[in-house]
Amino acid sequence: MNQFSMGKFFVSLGFFIYGLKLVQEGLGTALAERFRYVVHNFTRTKLRSFVSGFVMTIMLQSSQGTNITLIGFVNVSIMSLYQAVPMSLGADLGTALLVLFFATTTVIDISSFAMVILVGALVVNIVFPRRGRTHYKKFVLGLGLVLFGLTSLSSLHPYIQSSNLLREIITMLADEPIFACIAAAILSAFLQSSAVVLGLIITMSSSGIFDLSESIPFVAGANLGGIVSPIVASLRAGIDGKRMASLHAIFKITGVALLMMLSSSLAILIPEISNSIPFQIALAHIILNSFIALVFLPITSWTIQMVLRYVKEHPNDKKFESKYLDKRALETPTVAFANVHRELLRMTEVAQDMFRHLLVPFEEATIETAEYIDDLDDKIDLLNREIKFYLAKLNQSELSDAEGKKQVELMMLTNSIESIGDVISNDIMLLASKKRRMGLVFSKDGWKDIKEFHRKVMDNFQLAVTCLASGDFELGQKALRNKKLLAQYEQELGQKHLMRLHQGHRESFDTSSIHLDLLSSMRRINSVICTVAYPVLDRRHA
Repeated sequence: MNQFSMGKFFVSLGFFIYGLKLVQEGLGTALAERFRYVVHNFTRTKLRSFVSGFVMTIMLQSSQGTNITLIGFVNVSIMSLYQAVPMSLGADLGTALLVLFFATTTVIDISSFAMVILVGALVVNIVFPRRGRTHYKKFVLGLGLVLFGLTSLSSLHPYIQSSNLLREIITMLADEPIFACIAAAILSAFLQSSAVVLGLIITMSSSGIFDLSESIPFVAGANLGGIVSPIVASLRAGIDGKRMASLHAIFKITGVALLMMLSSSLAILIPEISNSIPFQIALAHIILNSFIALVFLPITSWTIQMVLRYVKEHPNDKKFESKYLDKRALETPTVAFANVHRELLRMTEVAQDMFRHLLVPFEEATIETAEYIDDLDDKIDLLNREIKFYLAKLNQSELSDAEGKKQVELMMLTNSIESIGDVISNDIMLLASKKRRMGLVFSKDGWKDIKEFHRKVMDNFQLAVTCLASGDFELGQKALRNKKLLAQYEQELGQKHLMRLHQGHRESFDTSSIHLDLLSSMRRINSVICTVAYPVLDRRHA
């Protein structure tokens, strides 16, 4: 193979890889919301979950992409392991059609069709660069590049057949199947796509450079390399995300080990089905993933229980930081928004803890609790920054109108929760410091009123947070009704305080401004926390 043909080989391979990436990104964006709909409606049984994973991978053109998305969904509790595992088994088999398509391109001339698709996609992207539906334009452009890359690789068959160096490399690896498997696994992991490696193997096999028995270790390695990206994606995930990645790895390693052991038998059996080496390689890939599905689908519950027993959560003693803002999920807005929602719930838990302790500094002589509240406010500020930075990293041009609205909604909710921390740490703690510095004491009845108002706001705080977590419409309505009732109750307590002033209570005179400002601040907090119910109510009326 001369320098020109070598350069053409790598350029063609580059078109093929980049095109497949565009196809996966375009379809991934277009189908993100539908993926979530499938999860909620078609994963109630093992078989339906399996079929859903199979279909979604056919549409996404990437089993690794499907498995990474499943890890994200499991990590943020959109679905359980019992739903995700059968879907993962279906996803791995879903690459069968893509591999068969690669094999078909070796026997059918698609060069004219490839050029029409590619030129058409380029014209649309140049003439209408900023119009909507960018994900569909990306998909069509990617498809054109994939087809063009495949046809260009096919045109190199004479050079591949005459390359002594390539023949020697293939022969050396064929003599050591384990090394061939490892080499293909490394390439698959590096490219983050087993489909690319399988496509390359099938295209090169059509030139006659190797037969089925020599290609089986490469097929096994391409599948084995597919476990790396999900494992990497699970490193920052929670325990369930790690369990999902572990199960996927167990399935693949078991299947690959058996394929390697039965390679000699399969090299005799598969040619009875097809005489075409590219189709024989595609069948080897299909047999591998069909075997994995047939073995593990009936025993998914048992394998999940085994992983639950051995992959356990360890206490996290690291410094406080966000837990769910996985950067890898940014390519799928649905998963990214679910990550933010879960982080928002953590943020509200911290704000609740602040509110729960806010009266303690008014009773104690030390500043210990006030410092604790300041630490909690720092945590809220940290989560506020990280959530906003995370949302800002989403590609605005690829968000649908609904996704853009969701992004703004989450940003506003983050601001609301952060403002609660500011009211407590800046306003209320200042009142506590003033009372402590001046040695003031609330009247017995006044302090009782303050504690009762605090309790009622705390109850409504919990109601609003539960509404945010569950999306329950009735809870949202109840929280907003309580908002009005508590505003009226504050006025009643203000009237009672005024009566104590008329009665000449010295403590009421001394603490009047602190008393009224404290009630007002708690009422403001109640108003702010109730804003989390508005998105829930809006979705019901939409």
